[in-house]
Amino acid sequence: KQEVANCMNAKGVAAYFKGDFGKALDYYLETLDYVEAYDIKKVMINTLNNLGVIYRITSKNQEAIDIYHKTLNLSRRTQNDKMVAVSFQNLGVAFNFEGIMDSAMFYLDKAVQQYALLGDTLEMGHTFTAIGETHYLSAQNYNQARENLLKGAEFLKYGSSQDELSKTYLLLARV
Repeated sequence: KQEVANCMNAKGVAAYFKGDFGKALDYYLETLDYVEAYDIKKVMINTLNNLGVIYRITSKNQEAIDIYHKTLNLSRRTQNDKMVAVSFQNLGVAFNFEGIMDSAMFYLDKAVQQYALLGDTLEMGHTFTAIGETHYLSAQNYNQARENLLKGAEFLKYGSSQDELSKTYLLLARV
């Protein structure tokens, strides 16, 4: 049943990468019904997170925030520390898009702390980039934006995420 759930979720991921967000949403909702019926927590966490991404990129930020809170709570209950960090990061980004800087910074700082505990330097780089972007877009605090973007670039330049490193440098140039 877990493998079936993984495949169902993967259909949503495939639709997401094709840019068909409506179809991805349908697949994720179908997957949620299935994982709830069979109480498959690990896939439920991933599917909720993916659903939140769809809501965020389709400008349904409040729905995304609600879903990310569910993901965070379930991740904590199941002691899925990686998804706790991912949930913190996603909440920070969603609050940034809502223009609620204090909440964005709170969750992004929590994500950095959690990724540090996990030793995940690549995700720390992503999160520092998100913090820099928050300072740049939401607060026009260019010194803090620059400081955090430089930290993000330092972590990212040794990783495999060249797209994220390019985004970081572009934001740094704008700052």
